[in-house]
Amino acid sequence: MKLTTLLGLILSGFVFCASPSVAEETLTLRPTSQIERSTIRLSDVFDALPAGKDIDIAVAPAPGKSVTYDTRVLAQLARQHGLNWQPQSMVDKSVLTRAATALPLDRIEQAVLDKVAEKNALPSGTTEVLWDNKNLNILLPAEVAPDFSLVNFTYDQQNNRFRGELVVQMGQTGATPITKPLSGRLIVKRMVPVLAKHLTAGTVVGARDLMLVSVGQEQIGIDVLTAESAIIGQELRHDHAEGQFVRTRDVAPPRLVTRGALVTLRVETPLMQITTQGRALQDGAKGDVIRVTNTQSNRVIEGVIEADGIVRVPALQKIAAIDSQKE
Repeated sequence: MKLTTLLGLILSGFVFCASPSVAEETLTLRPTSQIERSTIRLSDVFDALPAGKDIDIAVAPAPGKSVTYDTRVLAQLARQHGLNWQPQSMVDKSVLTRAATALPLDRIEQAVLDKVAEKNALPSGTTEVLWDNKNLNILLPAEVAPDFSLVNFTYDQQNNRFRGELVVQMGQTGATPITKPLSGRLIVKRMVPVLAKHLTAGTVVGARDLMLVSVGQEQIGIDVLTAESAIIGQELRHDHAEGQFVRTRDVAPPRLVTRGALVTLRVETPLMQITTQGRALQDGAKGDVIRVTNTQSNRVIEGVIEADGIVRVPALQKIAAIDSQKE
């Protein structure tokens, strides 16, 4: 049967059944409607209803869900209730959506933390909830105030895991509450310094080279440096990428003397101070003992690095002196 023929039959059936008293009223179809009650009323589908015609016609869909009345259903409603309405085309429809509000996830998370705190088991520091159930989007009717409780709640302090049931009240007398199982674990967060940009080996790390990020305690190994003061002023032993943890093996005290560089040799006694030039045979940081060649005598001696390019030599040089020919 052609669509035009079907539309003609619908229209003719409607005209035949419409009462003369109502036929004078002109109705308008509502293409979309938001339902904020448990039932669908005739006024959700048609505008400008005659007095006394607005009644419940169906149960509303679940919160956030929709139901569509097509031309056939609309024409049937018009005939059944004696309304002066007829479809303008075969694609006329009315989409009815149940208004909904989502139960705030942050309120559920806070309820979990409160339950753990009641057991005096809340970990110190910033704590976040990691859910086992990734789909906790609970929709409630828009007209219902969110009201829920956690029951049968247990907490494993050793593994930071919890389990319980979420009971959501629907706000209607006699309405069955929504019960949903919950489980997950608590993640303790710490602020840890990481590199703010890529740095190459030999770079002395400054305060501007670091940034703080929040990470889970379980991600922080025992060798990760968690204090900025333990990193600033240290020298990177190898290239380091942006955002990486800095571990104890990644840094060392900055080198004040490099192998092959000219240094100042300083000998001090209670009566005098002598300085001369030498050439370092080793790298070293402050406090390191290194070997240095006296550029005047070509003798190899040992000294302690005191500052950048300065090596202190013991007063009794003969003790530390090594004949360079034996090297």
